[in-house]
Formats: sequence, structure tokens, C-alpha cells
Amino acid sequence: MDLSPFLQNEHPFLSNKPLKYHEHKEKFVKQTISLMKDLPFNTVFDINNLKSLKSEEITNKNEENLVFFPKLSQDKRIHKKNLQFSQKTEKSSQKSRFSEKIPNFDENINIKKPFILTYPEVLDAYSLHQFIIRKGRTLEETPEFQSYKRICGGIWLQISSIIKSLEKLMSSYDIPLAYIDGKKLAKLAIVPRKTHDINELMDIIVNSEEINKVLKIPSRMFMGINGKNIAVLKIQSFWRMWACKRDYRRIRVLIEKARIIQRSFRLFLQYKQTKFLIKQRNQQEIDLYFSLAGDFKANWPQIKLNKRIEIHINSFSFQETRRLTMEKFLQRQNNQMTRIFNIRDPLVEIIYISPFDLPAEIINYYHKVMSLGDLNDYKDRIHFIWPENHINFPSHFSTARLLLYSPKAIKRIKGLIKGKEAFIVPGFPSNDDIKLAAILNIAIFAGDPQKSFAFSNKSAAKRLFLNCDIPCPPGAYEIYDEKELINSLTILIANNLNINTWVFKIDDEFNGRGISWFSVNSVGFFKELRKKGGFEVNEAVLARIREVLVAVLPVRVKFATPSLYPNWKEFLMHFLRKGGIIEAMPNEQNSSISSPSISFMIGIIL
Repeated sequence: MDLSPFLQNEHPFLSNKPLKYHEHKEKFVKQTISLMKDLPFNTVFDINNLKSLKSEEITNKNEENLVFFPKLSQDKRIHKKNLQFSQKTEKSSQKSRFSEKIPNFDENINIKKPFILTYPEVLDAYSLHQFIIRKGRTLEETPEFQSYKRICGGIWLQISSIIKSLEKLMSSYDIPLAYIDGKKLAKLAIVPRKTHDINELMDIIVNSEEINKVLKIPSRMFMGINGKNIAVLKIQSFWRMWACKRDYRRIRVLIEKARIIQRSFRLFLQYKQTKFLIKQRNQQEIDLYFSLAGDFKANWPQIKLNKRIEIHINSFSFQETRRLTMEKFLQRQNNQMTRIFNIRDPLVEIIYISPFDLPAEIINYYHKVMSLGDLNDYKDRIHFIWPENHINFPSHFSTARLLLYSPKAIKRIKGLIKGKEAFIVPGFPSNDDIKLAAILNIAIFAGDPQKSFAFSNKSAAKRLFLNCDIPCPPGAYEIYDEKELINSLTILIANNLNINTWVFKIDDEFNGRGISWFSVNSVGFFKELRKKGGFEVNEAVLARIREVLVAVLPVRVKFATPSLYPNWKEFLMHFLRKGGIIEAMPNEQNSSISSPSISFMIGIIL
């Protein structure tokens, strides 16, 4: 398109001039505007494709004030004229606008006649579409808002929802004036959202910086229309929060206590159930022990005539307090190693259980002794086994218990006795031997451990010997009171003045540990009684003897193990707690204070 006619004109189609600023209040005043009002021509020529344009009519009331728009909507009706121009011009001077290079207009040319837009149309096309929310209400009567409502009619339902949210926000914080950007609001309304947070709402507010300062003031939320109600709700919410926290702390304490009770109760139930299971298992082991013992007793005449395996365990299964106070406890358990010489019976195979690892030198020494005794195949008929875990447990554990905690040793024993007749020969029978017999499924060559324990103390043995009419020295048994001890000793001395020494023995001790003695010869009063001789024992004499004993016993009594019982007070405390006996000691010159014992088997002769 040739623009030379326009460029040669002294009035170009574009012009620059200072921009006039208007007051803000003039924005809402209706006025008629006109662009390029001073131009001498008001006709726009469409040189390109003039023939293709269709003539349309434009209705315009004011033809004097014409407006030029860069783009016209398709729904505007444009009137086009067919004009013919001759080569003559209105002015013949060289300043004529079309005096040079005027094209040949021999044919009809369509001319697009400019049209005039109304104020609402101009607002629809060129307005920023910013509207105002004043004191929580939108100014809907302003042209800007009306224009915005017209162009956004398709999504107005979503926009109105956001506007209500904005109004609620402004009224809640008593915001006097807020400018809303309609374009950003429309973009926000396009996104399908049920609710919008305050940050999204602040993005569409033009004066958001000023409003943000107000929102940061806590008291502003109570200055709105519903400020009192909001304040009441806030107080109620804080009170409910405090009440909930108080109740929560109380409930938390109750829950914690309930958990403790539940945990303790569950622990009690588990303890009770475990105790019941242990008791049930122990009962099963005891039943199995009695069953094996009964079969072993019935079959013993045949067993002793056939090949058999003897498992020797010299276990000291005493009370823990006694085991802790024993010196060289492990060596004492191993002091019956000579049991292995039962191998002289060609039908016997020995498994000796040692409480600790036996050095090769000791084993070779016993092998050498057996070779000197003309024993055949002794290396194949004797086996030395010790618990592999004995170093992991305290040294006062009995051999039988250490063997229970050593699976490799038990596995080796099971392999040696598999398919053969075997039985256990214990040291001091206990429940540990019963458990071991149940694991190995073999009998124990001993009586009932409970009965053995009952008859193993000094008082029970004394009573048993008296019931069997076995000769026993003068004495008293089952003494548990100091007054009873003094009275019993008084009567014994009064009736047996010829006895020089009286021995005190604690019931559950052994190997001379719980022994002390009192020599009558060391007290002058008793020497005088002997010289008198033939006196009558009456209450006066007994009272005098009693007084002397109370005075001299703490200083005249001697102890077999001073390291264990350093004085009479300590010995008497253990003597009365466990019980004990008083026995007369023979008056032989070569006699010594000791505790001899023997092991023997009572067989049944059929």
C-alpha cells in the first residue's frame, strides 16, 4: 500500500502532543471523546482489496467527531461508497495533498467510512477493568464495573463468588478502599477451585501492599461489621482450646496410668502363664523321672548283668549361699574322679563329666594308671566330657546345671549312649539331675532328690538312725532356739559328766564346715562336779550349770572353720536359722574333730 500521499500531507495521520492528566474524580464523568479531531480529513481509504469489501451502513449520530480504531469488531456495520476521482484536484498549487503520484481511479473504489463508538463500547475495548470495593461493598454502579460485567458474562458466576470472598475479607478487617484488578480476577476465576486462600486474593488487589500492612495488625479483625461477633468467637475458641488442652493433659495422664496398669496386668498374666508352663514342664519331667526310675528298678537285675554306660556327675547342687562360701568349689566337685576305676568291670563303660577342662597330662596320668592295672580297652570304654560353656557362667554353678547350658556336650553324650543301656550316677541329687535325665531320657542311679534332701541334714540322719536302732552317741537334735540349746546342753552335761567334749553341728553343712566344739575340762566348775561325784541332779544344779554355760560358751567354744564362723555369735545365728544337733565326742586320746562320711549302695537281694 502506497503511503506517499499521507506522508506528503502537512497533517500526518499520526501526531505527538503532551498528555493531559485528569483528576481521579473525572474518571466517572460521562464525556464524548474524539481522536484526531483536528485532521482535515475523516475518510479512511482501503487501497488493498477494495473490490472485495461489501458496503455496510454505519449509524452514527455525530459525524463531525470521528474516531479511528486500529481494529474494528466484525459486528460493526461499515458503509462503503463507490467514488470516482478525476485527475483534477481542488487546489492547483504544488501543496495539494494529491497533486503528485495520484493513482488512476478509473474504476470504482470501495471506501471504508469511519464510524463512531459509544462510551460503553470504548470502555469495553480499552478499559483496565479495575473496580472498587469500598467498606466491604463493591461499587457496582461504576462504568468500569458494568463494562467488566459485560465482557466477563460467561464466567461471571465464578467471578461473583470470588468477589464475595473479597468483600468478606475487606469487611472483616474494616478495609476502607480496595482496588481490584479485573484481568487477574478473571484468570483466577478460570481455574476451577472451591475456595481461594488469602494469598491468591491478595494477588488480584492493586493496592495489596497497603492492605497487607493492615492485615498484619491483629486488632483489625475485630473492627469490621461483625467485629464483636468475631471477638466473641475468638474468645470462645481460645477458651475451648485451653479447656481441651487441660482435658487432654488430664486424659493423657489417665491414659498413661491406664497403660501402666495394662502393662503390669499383661506382665502379671505372662508371668502367671510362664510360671504355669514351667510348673507343668517340671511336673512332666518329674513324671518322666519316676517312670524311668520305676523301669530301671524293675530291670536292674538284668541291667547289671549286661553292658551298660555309667554317666558320673559329681555335682554339688546345694543352696547358692553354701556354694558361694565354699573354697575351691570346682575342685571339690572334681574330687571323686576316682569313680572312673569302675571300669575294672568289663561290662561297664564310663562317661565322666568334669566341671572344667581337664588337661591332657591328667588324662594321660589316669590312662597310665589303668594300663598298669591290666585293664583292657580302657581308652575305648572311658570318655571325659566337660561343659563347653562353663567359662561363660559363674564359678559357683553346679556341674549338672552347667551341663544343661552346654548343648554340644549333651549332643556328644546322646551320641555315646544311643542304643545302649545308660544311667546317671549323681553326686548330690537335685532337680538339675532330673532335668538332665529327662533330656537324655535315662534313669538316675539314686533315690528321690526331695527325699534325699530331707534325710541329708544332721537332724534327719540322727532321727533316722535312732528309728533304725543304730547306736548313736548321746546328744540332741532339731534345735532352733538358743534357750533350747542351753537347756539341752545343760541336761547332757549333767547326765554325762564323763564326756570331755561336746560338738555342735549345723544341719545343712558338710565337710566339717558347720562344726564347733566345747571342752568341759576347760571350765573349773565342771571339774569340781566330777570330783564330788554321785551328786543328785536337781533344779539348783541345773540352774548353776546353765549360768556357767551362758557365761563360758562365747569364749570357750572353738570352730572348725574360723574364716566362715569367726565367733560364737555368728555361728549361733546360722545354727539357729538352719537347725542343728549336739553330740558327744569320744574320749579317745587320738580322736580328732572331723566329719567322716562314706558312700555305699543298698542293693536288693532277690
